[in-house]
Amino acid sequence: MSYGQPRNTGIKHLRNYEQALNHLESTKPIRGKGANAGRIPLGYRHRTAEFYIEMNEDKSIDCVCYRTPVVSFKPDGNIVLQNGGWSSITTCMFIEEVLGISSRISDSTVTVSFNGGVYKVANELCLKWVDGRLTALNQEPSVVHRVNRKQANNVRKDYAEFVKFFTGMMKLRDDGLILDEEYVNVFGADESRGGHTVKADMPNDISLRCEAEVNLITDMMQSKDPQEMYQACLRIVKQYGRRHYWKGMGFSMQPHSVKKAVDNFVFAKHKDIIFDVETIPVGVIKKDTWKHLF
Repeated sequence: MSYGQPRNTGIKHLRNYEQALNHLESTKPIRGKGANAGRIPLGYRHRTAEFYIEMNEDKSIDCVCYRTPVVSFKPDGNIVLQNGGWSSITTCMFIEEVLGISSRISDSTVTVSFNGGVYKVANELCLKWVDGRLTALNQEPSVVHRVNRKQANNVRKDYAEFVKFFTGMMKLRDDGLILDEEYVNVFGADESRGGHTVKADMPNDISLRCEAEVNLITDMMQSKDPQEMYQACLRIVKQYGRRHYWKGMGFSMQPHSVKKAVDNFVFAKHKDIIFDVETIPVGVIKKDTWKHLF
């Protein structure tokens, strides 16, 4: 198993549709009137609520993990994997137990490994046995975004004054802390919220994929207006800083973290010239550190 110790589920490997059909037809369903009545166990009978097998109207056979058909065997020989919208270790372990192939979380996504390749399950991955080898059918080359350092440094120069302003502002504060009271003074109080303390009517975090929102914050950063720049600093600390509770409630950011935080907005604004796109072949997975901008 990829994670921890093997689970005591009683699930046996199923290689293809024929084996899944044999298991379905040779296993007695759960009797009685409970929630599992009529279900066919995939592993041990006492774990049918978690793992079971069923046939659909189109004759495909689903291996179900917590009500999600994670592995589906199709009559045409295709094997379809789904993550049910969750990139979880439980899904990985279930895939390993049913198919006998390696599965793990990579780049926040469920992946499977076989024949020297690694493939993302994402919403759906289709596999098939071809000439005795398991093959991924619906995979396309992916891309990752690499920072062009020369272009990045050129763009950063346009924001150097703001970074100096921001860094100096945080150096003047104890532990880089901006109290909630300061946010209230700048953005006003949120009258709709109850409680014993006054909360600031804070602007929403900037969506780095929204051009209009990114332009708004970068315009503030380049405005040369101290008040505009100050508000931009407060918003960035709130979005990328550390939240503090109880005494000294507020947000903090250390001066050495300022450049990294600012880069998110600068790179989002100028992503067309800062990033080079690298094509990754099928069967290879590389982490795209900057995918949150695209």
